[in-house]
Amino acid sequence: MMPADVYGQQEMASDNNQQNQLAFVIKRALSKLKTSTLVTVDPNWVAPTGVAPVGFVNVIPMVGQVDGSGKVWPATTIFGVPYLRIQGGANAVIVDPQPNDIGFICTADSDISSAKATGAAAGPASKRKFDLSDAIYVGGWNMNITPTSYVHVTQNSIDVVNPTQVNLQVSGGASAVLTQPGMKINGTLEVTGDTKLDSTLEVTAAMEIGGTISSVSGGSTPITISVPIVAQSSITAMGAVSGSDFQSGSFGFNGHTHLAQGSNSTTTAPNGG
Repeated sequence: MMPADVYGQQEMASDNNQQNQLAFVIKRALSKLKTSTLVTVDPNWVAPTGVAPVGFVNVIPMVGQVDGSGKVWPATTIFGVPYLRIQGGANAVIVDPQPNDIGFICTADSDISSAKATGAAAGPASKRKFDLSDAIYVGGWNMNITPTSYVHVTQNSIDVVNPTQVNLQVSGGASAVLTQPGMKINGTLEVTGDTKLDSTLEVTAAMEIGGTISSVSGGSTPITISVPIVAQSSITAMGAVSGSDFQSGSFGFNGHTHLAQGSNSTTTAPNGG
Protein backbone atom coordinates (compact mmCIF):
# COMPACT_ATOMS: atom_id res chain seq x y z
CA MET A 1 0.00 0.00 0.00
CA MET A 2 1.35 3.45 -0.97
CA PRO A 3 2.31 5.74 1.94
CA ALA A 4 0.01 8.68 2.65
CA ASP A 5 2.78 11.25 1.93
CA VAL A 6 2.90 10.41 -1.82
CA TYR A 7 0.88 13.09 -3.64
CA GLY A 8 0.13 14.05 -7.24
CA GLN A 9 2.80 12.95 -9.70
CA GLN A 10 5.44 12.36 -7.04
CA GLU A 11 6.73 8.81 -6.82
CA MET A 12 8.49 6.93 -4.02
CA ALA A 13 11.99 7.86 -5.22
CA SER A 14 11.25 11.35 -6.54
CA ASP A 15 12.78 13.03 -3.48
CA ASN A 16 15.57 10.56 -2.73
CA ASN A 17 18.41 12.68 -4.10
CA GLN A 18 19.14 15.79 -6.10
CA GLN A 19 19.26 13.93 -9.41
CA ASN A 20 15.78 12.44 -8.86
CA GLN A 21 14.46 15.81 -7.78
CA LEU A 22 15.76 17.44 -10.96
CA ALA A 23 14.36 14.59 -13.11
CA PHE A 24 10.98 15.01 -11.46
CA VAL A 25 10.95 18.75 -12.20
CA ILE A 26 11.89 18.15 -15.85
CA LYS A 27 9.24 15.44 -16.32
CA ARG A 28 6.60 17.68 -14.76
CA ALA A 29 7.53 20.50 -17.12
CA LEU A 30 7.43 18.20 -20.15
CA SER A 31 4.06 16.76 -19.12
CA LYS A 32 2.51 20.19 -19.57
CA LEU A 33 3.51 20.26 -23.24
CA LYS A 34 0.64 18.68 -25.18
CA THR A 35 1.60 17.72 -28.72
CA SER A 36 -0.85 15.17 -30.17
CA THR A 37 -3.03 12.42 -28.80
CA LEU A 38 -5.85 10.06 -29.63
CA VAL A 39 -9.36 11.36 -28.99
CA THR A 40 -12.98 10.40 -29.52
CA VAL A 41 -15.70 12.76 -30.66
CA ASP A 42 -18.13 13.60 -27.87
CA PRO A 43 -21.19 11.32 -28.29
CA ASN A 44 -23.42 14.28 -27.38
CA TRP A 45 -21.97 16.53 -30.07
CA VAL A 46 -24.43 17.29 -32.88
CA ALA A 47 -22.82 16.73 -36.28
CA PRO A 48 -23.48 19.33 -39.01
CA THR A 49 -25.82 18.53 -41.88
CA GLY A 50 -25.90 19.82 -45.42
CA VAL A 51 -23.29 22.05 -47.00
CA ALA A 52 -21.78 24.59 -44.60
CA PRO A 53 -18.40 26.13 -43.71
CA VAL A 54 -16.02 24.02 -41.69
CA GLY A 55 -16.77 24.14 -37.96
CA PHE A 56 -15.80 23.00 -34.49
CA VAL A 57 -16.09 19.69 -32.66
CA ASN A 58 -16.03 18.56 -29.02
CA VAL A 59 -13.55 15.77 -28.28
CA ILE A 60 -12.48 13.65 -25.32
CA PRO A 61 -8.87 12.39 -25.01
CA MET A 62 -8.83 8.61 -24.90
CA VAL A 63 -5.65 8.36 -22.81
CA GLY A 64 -6.16 9.46 -19.20
CA GLN A 65 -3.68 10.87 -16.73
CA VAL A 66 -1.87 8.71 -14.15
CA ASP A 67 -0.97 10.03 -10.72
CA GLY A 68 1.99 9.03 -8.59
CA SER A 69 0.11 6.10 -7.08
CA GLY A 70 -0.72 4.64 -10.52
CA LYS A 71 -4.38 5.65 -10.50
CA VAL A 72 -5.79 6.60 -13.91
CA TRP A 73 -7.85 9.77 -14.07
CA PRO A 74 -10.16 10.02 -17.13
CA ALA A 75 -9.81 13.09 -19.33
CA THR A 76 -12.54 15.70 -19.67
CA THR A 77 -14.15 17.13 -22.80
CA ILE A 78 -12.30 19.69 -24.90
CA PHE A 79 -14.86 22.06 -26.41
CA GLY A 80 -14.76 24.02 -29.65
CA VAL A 81 -11.88 22.24 -31.39
CA PRO A 82 -11.54 23.22 -35.09
CA TYR A 83 -11.65 20.20 -37.40
CA LEU A 84 -9.89 19.89 -40.73
CA ARG A 85 -11.50 19.46 -44.12
CA ILE A 86 -9.90 18.94 -47.55
CA GLN A 87 -10.71 22.36 -48.99
CA GLY A 88 -9.18 24.94 -51.30
CA GLY A 89 -11.15 28.17 -51.71
CA ALA A 90 -14.80 27.20 -52.22
CA ASN A 91 -13.83 23.69 -53.42
CA ALA A 92 -14.06 20.93 -50.84
CA VAL A 93 -14.47 17.26 -50.07
CA ILE A 94 -16.96 17.28 -47.18
CA VAL A 95 -16.56 14.40 -44.74
CA ASP A 96 -17.33 15.99 -41.37
CA PRO A 97 -16.78 14.23 -38.02
CA GLN A 98 -19.52 12.11 -36.47
CA PRO A 99 -20.24 11.39 -32.78
CA ASN A 100 -18.03 8.60 -31.37
CA ASP A 101 -15.47 8.95 -34.18
CA ILE A 102 -11.87 8.29 -33.24
CA GLY A 103 -9.10 10.55 -34.47
CA PHE A 104 -6.07 12.61 -33.53
CA ILE A 105 -5.66 16.15 -32.30
CA CYS A 106 -2.57 18.28 -32.83
CA THR A 107 -1.84 21.10 -30.42
CA ALA A 108 -0.62 24.54 -31.49
CA ASP A 109 2.44 25.97 -29.77
CA SER A 110 0.59 29.17 -28.79
CA ASP A 111 -2.89 30.41 -27.90
CA ILE A 112 -4.95 30.39 -31.15
CA SER A 113 -8.28 31.51 -29.67
CA SER A 114 -8.20 34.98 -31.29
CA ALA A 115 -7.44 33.56 -34.75
CA LYS A 116 -10.19 30.95 -34.26
CA ALA A 117 -12.74 33.64 -33.43
CA THR A 118 -11.96 35.99 -36.33
CA GLY A 119 -10.43 33.76 -39.03
CA ALA A 120 -7.70 36.36 -39.40
CA ALA A 121 -4.13 36.76 -38.22
CA ALA A 122 -3.88 37.74 -34.56
CA GLY A 123 -1.52 37.62 -31.65
CA PRO A 124 -1.85 34.99 -28.93
CA ALA A 125 -4.58 35.85 -26.44
CA SER A 126 -2.53 34.43 -23.54
CA LYS A 127 0.93 33.10 -22.72
CA ARG A 128 -0.09 29.44 -22.67
CA LYS A 129 1.97 27.02 -24.72
CA PHE A 130 1.13 23.58 -26.17
CA ASP A 131 -2.22 23.55 -24.38
CA LEU A 132 -5.15 21.24 -25.21
CA SER A 133 -7.34 24.36 -25.49
CA ASP A 134 -5.43 25.10 -28.71
CA ALA A 135 -5.94 21.69 -30.30
CA ILE A 136 -7.00 21.01 -33.91
CA TYR A 137 -8.86 17.79 -34.77
CA VAL A 138 -7.39 16.03 -37.78
CA GLY A 139 -9.74 13.06 -37.42
CA GLY A 140 -10.25 9.84 -39.20
CA TRP A 141 -9.05 6.72 -37.39
CA ASN A 142 -12.20 4.65 -36.95
CA MET A 143 -10.71 1.23 -36.34
CA ASN A 144 -12.88 -1.85 -36.90
CA ILE A 145 -15.50 0.17 -38.81
CA THR A 146 -15.90 -0.85 -42.45
CA PRO A 147 -17.13 2.12 -44.53
CA THR A 148 -20.52 1.80 -46.23
CA SER A 149 -20.43 5.17 -47.99
CA TYR A 150 -17.09 5.82 -49.64
CA VAL A 151 -14.93 6.73 -52.61
CA HIS A 152 -12.42 3.94 -53.24
CA VAL A 153 -9.55 4.80 -55.58
CA THR A 154 -7.37 1.99 -56.92
CA GLN A 155 -5.07 1.64 -59.91
CA ASN A 156 -7.80 -0.10 -61.93
CA SER A 157 -10.99 1.67 -60.83
CA ILE A 158 -12.66 4.46 -58.85
CA ASP A 159 -15.67 3.25 -56.89
CA VAL A 160 -18.29 5.69 -55.57
CA VAL A 161 -20.59 3.78 -53.22
CA ASN A 162 -23.54 4.79 -51.06
CA PRO A 163 -26.26 2.46 -49.73
CA THR A 164 -28.99 5.01 -50.43
CA GLN A 165 -28.25 7.37 -53.28
CA VAL A 166 -25.44 8.97 -55.27
CA ASN A 167 -26.16 12.49 -56.53
CA LEU A 168 -24.16 14.25 -59.24
CA GLN A 169 -25.17 17.88 -59.65
CA VAL A 170 -23.88 20.72 -61.80
CA SER A 171 -25.15 24.09 -60.60
CA GLY A 172 -25.56 27.32 -62.51
CA GLY A 173 -27.01 25.78 -65.66
CA ALA A 174 -23.72 24.23 -66.73
CA SER A 175 -23.37 20.77 -68.26
CA ALA A 176 -21.81 17.62 -66.88
CA VAL A 177 -19.36 16.10 -69.38
CA LEU A 178 -18.30 12.46 -69.27
CA THR A 179 -15.59 11.63 -71.80
CA GLN A 180 -15.20 7.89 -72.24
CA PRO A 181 -15.13 5.63 -75.32
CA GLY A 182 -17.60 3.26 -73.67
CA MET A 183 -19.91 3.48 -70.67
CA LYS A 184 -21.84 0.60 -69.11
CA ILE A 185 -24.86 0.93 -66.81
CA ASN A 186 -25.93 -2.14 -64.86
CA GLY A 187 -29.52 -1.49 -63.89
CA THR A 188 -32.47 0.63 -64.90
CA LEU A 189 -31.71 4.05 -66.42
CA GLU A 190 -34.41 6.61 -65.69
CA VAL A 191 -34.09 10.03 -67.33
CA THR A 192 -36.24 13.03 -66.43
CA GLY A 193 -35.90 15.44 -69.33
CA ASP A 194 -34.79 15.24 -72.92
CA THR A 195 -32.12 12.82 -74.12
CA LYS A 196 -30.10 13.74 -77.19
CA LEU A 197 -27.97 11.26 -79.15
CA ASP A 198 -25.69 12.29 -81.98
CA SER A 199 -24.68 8.74 -82.83
CA THR A 200 -26.20 5.26 -83.11
CA LEU A 201 -28.55 3.87 -80.46
CA GLU A 202 -28.23 0.10 -80.42
CA VAL A 203 -31.00 -1.87 -78.71
CA THR A 204 -30.43 -5.62 -78.42
CA ALA A 205 -33.58 -6.40 -76.42
CA ALA A 206 -37.16 -5.19 -76.28
CA MET A 207 -37.81 -1.44 -76.34
CA GLU A 208 -41.04 -0.14 -74.84
CA ILE A 209 -42.27 3.29 -75.88
CA GLY A 210 -45.17 4.98 -74.12
CA GLY A 211 -45.14 8.15 -76.20
CA THR A 212 -44.50 9.47 -79.70
CA ILE A 213 -41.54 8.90 -82.01
CA SER A 214 -41.04 11.96 -84.20
CA SER A 215 -38.33 13.59 -86.27
CA VAL A 216 -36.37 16.37 -84.58
CA SER A 217 -36.74 18.50 -87.72
CA GLY A 218 -40.52 18.58 -87.64
CA GLY A 219 -41.08 15.56 -89.88
CA SER A 220 -38.99 16.65 -92.85
CA THR A 221 -36.33 14.03 -92.10
CA PRO A 222 -37.48 10.40 -92.43
CA ILE A 223 -37.05 7.94 -89.58
CA THR A 224 -35.43 4.83 -91.03
CA ILE A 225 -35.99 1.36 -89.58
CA SER A 226 -33.91 -1.34 -91.26
CA VAL A 227 -35.32 -4.39 -89.46
CA PRO A 228 -38.75 -6.04 -89.49
CA ILE A 229 -41.42 -4.49 -87.25
CA VAL A 230 -43.69 -6.91 -85.42
CA ALA A 231 -46.90 -5.27 -84.15
CA GLN A 232 -48.98 -7.12 -81.55
CA SER A 233 -51.72 -4.52 -81.79
CA SER A 234 -53.02 -1.96 -84.29
CA ILE A 235 -50.81 0.38 -86.29
CA THR A 236 -52.48 3.69 -87.06
CA ALA A 237 -51.02 5.89 -89.81
CA MET A 238 -52.08 9.57 -90.05
CA GLY A 239 -50.60 9.72 -93.55
CA ALA A 240 -49.37 7.50 -96.34
CA VAL A 241 -47.47 4.31 -95.56
CA SER A 242 -45.02 3.30 -98.26
CA GLY A 243 -42.58 0.49 -98.75
CA SER A 244 -41.38 -2.16 -101.13
CA ASP A 245 -43.83 -4.67 -99.63
CA PHE A 246 -46.03 -5.27 -96.61
CA GLN A 247 -46.79 -8.68 -95.19
CA SER A 248 -49.63 -10.07 -93.12
CA GLY A 249 -49.00 -13.62 -91.98
CA SER A 250 -47.59 -15.50 -94.97
CA PHE A 251 -49.10 -13.13 -97.55
CA GLY A 252 -47.23 -10.19 -99.02
CA PHE A 253 -49.14 -7.08 -100.15
CA ASN A 254 -47.21 -6.37 -103.33
CA GLY A 255 -46.62 -9.97 -104.36
CA HIS A 256 -49.97 -11.63 -103.68
CA THR A 257 -52.49 -12.64 -106.45
CA HIS A 258 -56.17 -13.59 -106.69
CA LEU A 259 -58.24 -15.78 -109.02
CA ALA A 260 -59.77 -13.57 -111.68
CA GLN A 261 -63.56 -13.21 -111.38
CA GLY A 262 -65.26 -15.80 -113.59
CA SER A 263 -61.95 -17.30 -114.56
CA ASN A 264 -59.56 -20.00 -113.37
CA SER A 265 -56.53 -17.76 -114.06
CA THR A 266 -54.87 -15.58 -111.41
CA THR A 267 -54.52 -11.82 -111.47
CA THR A 268 -51.24 -10.02 -111.63
CA ALA A 269 -49.66 -8.70 -108.44
CA PRO A 270 -50.88 -5.28 -107.26
CA ASN A 271 -48.92 -2.19 -108.15
CA GLY A 272 -46.63 -1.51 -105.19
CA GLY A 273 -46.77 2.23 -105.80
